[in-house]
Amino acid sequence: MKIKFIATILLTMIAAVSSAPLDSLQRAYTELRYGMFICFGIETFYGGDYWNNSKPPAVSVWNPTSVNCKNWADAAKAAKMKYGLLTTKHHWGFCLWNTATNAYNSMNAGSAHIDVVKAYCDAFRADSLLPGLYYSMFDVFDSVDASYGSYNRTMWNKKKPFIEQQLRELLTNYGPIPILVFDGWAWRMGHNAVPYQEIREFVKSLQPNCLMCDHDGVGRPWDNDVVMYEEPKGVYCAAGNTIASNQGQCIVSQASGSWFWTGGGTYMTAQNIATHLSNLEPRYCNFLLNCPPNKNGALDPSMVDTITKAASLWSPNLNRPPLPTQPHAIEHPVTPVGAATASGISAWNAVDGYNDVFSPTSVGQTLWTASPAPQSVTVDLGIKYYNLEMLGYLPRQDYSGTIRNLRGNITGYAISVSDDNGSFKQIASGTWAADSTYKIAEWTPPAAGRYIRLQATSANGNDSVAINEIAVGGRALIPSTTPSFAADARRKSLLSIDRTTRIFLAITGRRLQEPAFSGITAIYDASGNLVKRAGREGFPNMPKDFNAARGVYLLR
Repeated sequence: MKIKFIATILLTMIAAVSSAPLDSLQRAYTELRYGMFICFGIETFYGGDYWNNSKPPAVSVWNPTSVNCKNWADAAKAAKMKYGLLTTKHHWGFCLWNTATNAYNSMNAGSAHIDVVKAYCDAFRADSLLPGLYYSMFDVFDSVDASYGSYNRTMWNKKKPFIEQQLRELLTNYGPIPILVFDGWAWRMGHNAVPYQEIREFVKSLQPNCLMCDHDGVGRPWDNDVVMYEEPKGVYCAAGNTIASNQGQCIVSQASGSWFWTGGGTYMTAQNIATHLSNLEPRYCNFLLNCPPNKNGALDPSMVDTITKAASLWSPNLNRPPLPTQPHAIEHPVTPVGAATASGISAWNAVDGYNDVFSPTSVGQTLWTASPAPQSVTVDLGIKYYNLEMLGYLPRQDYSGTIRNLRGNITGYAISVSDDNGSFKQIASGTWAADSTYKIAEWTPPAAGRYIRLQATSANGNDSVAINEIAVGGRALIPSTTPSFAADARRKSLLSIDRTTRIFLAITGRRLQEPAFSGITAIYDASGNLVKRAGREGFPNMPKDFNAARGVYLLR
């Protein structure tokens, strides 16, 4: 258990300091290997998930006789699990904490009056387990969301204060959170209606070391710190995988289609659970087993017995090598405002942020196709961005029966940027395999521009081009264009203080002072807004707002 113990200590330590390299966080997370997904909420008392009902649930239905989080934690520990994941808010919008955003929460409903998130975090930490949180972006009965097939980009202005307040509460009131799993986002409204870029920056500003994951059915590595595979939808982590991942499954058969307690169904066998663990471990994929509490707020005794027996059939392989170095991620994706093909045909489907192979509605996988090759898609970023370093391409993810469709997947590409959508400069080219795995193109030096064009010079099958999704961004924060920033940036080079430097400063307590800032003329925040200009003596004493800031840019 030495490796798992070290991983737990490491995650706890790095959550308390300024910022750790993403690779280190992912590596420590995969060393946990096994976690308990806890689907618990008002759905527990309706016997099914939100789609089984046509009207908002009455808050009086929330009436557990108790909420025994110690029971959950003790069972997880006995099962050799190392962390949990609690549904703080599912698609019905009922919150398991005392949120200030509305009265629809566990503190004001029924007779229990308990902050379940706090009780859960306290109980898991008491058993040396890490408390992860799940949060649904989507509320089926929310007045802003309205009918859940009608999302558009303007809804973010209405949703932003609500979502940010709830996330602020979850990430400031309950201590270090190792992972935050979102749902109802990529598969329901897309990563542009609620901009992934803004949410990512917001989460990381509150807890830099909180890993982000989207429960989207099919993992997308460019904007997930940890990829999620949803086994009940027939999505599995493949053999040979080396990307930090979760695979989620429910211990109760899903004949009812629910992740919550329904009082029915049969359990996975202990041997089946152990087999999952043995198969996923060499793939660097944590097994996230959903164990839904019943209406008494506790785990069914036979469920506890099953996971305890499974623990006797499995032990972690302490000889497994650490997680390999991860592919570069687009840690700071840009939210596009539009896309068009060279022929003028709309290509919004290529950048809309939707993805879920098995979505039951039209807002699932929105594939863009055109024929014949070559074809191109030009992405409008809205304003000029600096430090564009990467483009991610997700090929088609659909099937014909059980066979993955590969026709049209891009095999040859060229990438160009432009300030005016007229004159383009090529910055990268190359080839990709025709398979369905996520592709990435990187280039140096970083490029700047408002428009970025992906040209498919060749495609599998030679008669079409297919794009599931394109993502653009970089590994450094990407300041947008503001007049003063743009003027300085044209004359001077941009410097970003990296994570390693920031974490070193946090640990040692040192302050960056001259001569480290020799030649620095201005400090900007992540949005390109001026923080402070140098005086006659430069920056002899760096201001506190810089040392405390995450991702500040310097110009020199």
